[in-house]
Amino acid sequence: MRRGVLLSCLLLTALPTALAPASAAGAGVELTPFVGYSSDPGYSFRQEPACLAIFADCTVRGETSDGSAFGLILGVGLRPGWQLELLANRQQFDLDARGRFVSVSPGFPDVVFNEVYDYDVTHLQVGASRSFGAGTVRPFLGAAVGAGRVEIDSGDRLPEDASDDGLSASLGGGVKVDLSARLALRVEGRAWWVDLGQEAGGDYAQVDAAAGLAFRW
Repeated sequence: MRRGVLLSCLLLTALPTALAPASAAGAGVELTPFVGYSSDPGYSFRQEPACLAIFADCTVRGETSDGSAFGLILGVGLRPGWQLELLANRQQFDLDARGRFVSVSPGFPDVVFNEVYDYDVTHLQVGASRSFGAGTVRPFLGAAVGAGRVEIDSGDRLPEDASDDGLSASLGGGVKVDLSARLALRVEGRAWWVDLGQEAGGDYAQVDAAAGLAFRW
């Protein structure tokens, strides 16, 4: 929670500068659909569901792996180099669940449990970005805060199914490459964080790399 509060304070400190009246050069709207790669959030679980009498062990273990991301960024020019940004980001991961139910009956074989479930995260945030330079290639930094939602869906096969919400924050940077007056390539890396509380397993944190085309008008 302290990291999210600190990032929120830094963002609010920068917003007055970004919200100063925009000049003609800094005004405009930019819409960027993007896709990308998301690193493994490192989620895992271990469960021992109720066993039938013929099994001695019914432990199921699960863990996430790398995933994908997609979404939209709406940027509104406020002054040269500054943008107010609205971010919608959806991250999708596989949750691999495995187990071996050990039989105690000589005439009954062990049962292998191996299934893949959904582990999805949605971020809705508002923030600001600051770009540097006036050339065709411009690096930028950005930060945002908002709400995050983590969803685990196994089709009710596991009691682990859950949906949890919390404060969400992100910090990133990258480059924009102008392709024309109305179109640019945006490439960025961003760290994401959601405060889920101790009862929901603590913080969610991971990074992703994404690219998209920014349409301007």
